Amino acid sequence: MDVKQDVRIVNYFFKFGKLLGVTPLNRENHFTLCVIYKLYVLILLISTIFGSLFSIISRYTGFWTQSTISQVILESVEIISEMLFMICTFLGALRYGNIWKDIFSTLEKVDNELRMEKLVLFETDKYWYIVKIVLFHFAYFCLHAYELLMWTGKSSRVNEYGYILYRIIMYYQFFMTLFAVKIIEVLQSRFQDLEKILKEVSSRSNIIISKTDNNILKRLWKLRKLYGSLYNVHQNVNLVFRYSIFYGTLSNILIVLGDLNYIVQFAHTSDEEFNIGVSFINTLYSVFYSTASVSIVMSCDRLEKIGQNMVTTCYLYRNIFEKTTVTNEFVSLAEYTNNMIPTFSAAGFFQVNQQLMSTLISAIITYFIIIIQFNLRF
Repeated sequence: MDVKQDVRIVNYFFKFGKLLGVTPLNRENHFTLCVIYKLYVLILLISTIFGSLFSIISRYTGFWTQSTISQVILESVEIISEMLFMICTFLGALRYGNIWKDIFSTLEKVDNELRMEKLVLFETDKYWYIVKIVLFHFAYFCLHAYELLMWTGKSSRVNEYGYILYRIIMYYQFFMTLFAVKIIEVLQSRFQDLEKILKEVSSRSNIIISKTDNNILKRLWKLRKLYGSLYNVHQNVNLVFRYSIFYGTLSNILIVLGDLNYIVQFAHTSDEEFNIGVSFINTLYSVFYSTASVSIVMSCDRLEKIGQNMVTTCYLYRNIFEKTTVTNEFVSLAEYTNNMIPTFSAAGFFQVNQQLMSTLISAIITYFIIIIQFNLRF
């Protein structure tokens, strides 16, 4: 059986992730190669820690005379958050080899079962997706290249080196966000296929055609099995990306707060102190990383709503059938899916859904208002 296009794209992410050291090698028969790869990941891990230290030095020595204590604290916490993000990501490459195997093998089995249902399944347009990825990378590198040129020559070589390492860390966050969003979209399309099957089983035309309830019961049992398999994949994906989502979201919030803080800090000063180039790049950063946070939160939210819709559908259609056996199976399926709604958790700290986005926006606005009042008063 051919692998679906969206799974192929996830495979491309997975293979490129090996080059970055964020996905496992999965080659147990090549012991020497596995040892070399683990050493490579450990070197990246150590480089990340030193890069973060260089970045903190760069922030303190380069901005201390121009920044308030709130700005320094925000930027320092941001760097620490990014360092923890990288540590968890690299450790995941060393720990989650079997989990990734289970993810790909289960998706393959589910796709084979869905093909037997003869549904018109959704396929990703590979070329359009490649164009989007290229545009994302182009915007990303233009943004960071502009800032790098703006600061080059204004600080020591050590600070410039720390700055470059810091931006490499930022690319890892960018890559893991794209990776997570894509694999969540894969899960979303499979759950949508299950929703189509459920609606087809529940349709009146299917009830009329089926002379017995056995066909309906078999499809409902199969639906339950496929739902359970996809839920297990979802759990594994959540396990792999839980710290990436948590520290990535935290870093993005700190970036936005730091950029807003800088603009507010110098907005009421003289033109000589206010750097329009820095303000411009900070605004672009806020837009770019806010978009990253919104994309991953909304992807998780859409997946959660599909599970909730399936529960609602089961309860709506349970009374269409005359026989108690089928009705009971619909109720049982509704309870089964209701206990296994595919929700994403950011390392157990909070649920990733639309409510989270509302909370984050409220927190940012509140902080923004407090900073404005504080600066106006003093």
